[in-house]
Amino acid sequence: MVSNPSASPVQRLGAAVVLAARGAEEAKEQVRSAARETANPRLRIALESLARDDEARIIEEHVAAALEEHVAAALEEPKGRRAST
Repeated sequence: MVSNPSASPVQRLGAAVVLAARGAEEAKEQVRSAARETANPRLRIALESLARDDEARIIEEHVAAALEEHVAAALEEPKGRRAST
């Protein structure tokens, strides 16, 4: 899910949190790989922060910024044409 470009940023961030919480290097590499393939700059920064295991407040700031951007974009779309990304 974290690498799926058709998944919403919320879904991708949720999957990344679960993977990063595992603490295994392989899981963190999955998150790093997803970050490298992500076009959305704020989502990429949030994923990178999770993969680095930054301090919780830093991760929260990056995740909040990515989610704010996603919500703002969803609110700007015409009704009936809401996308999941």
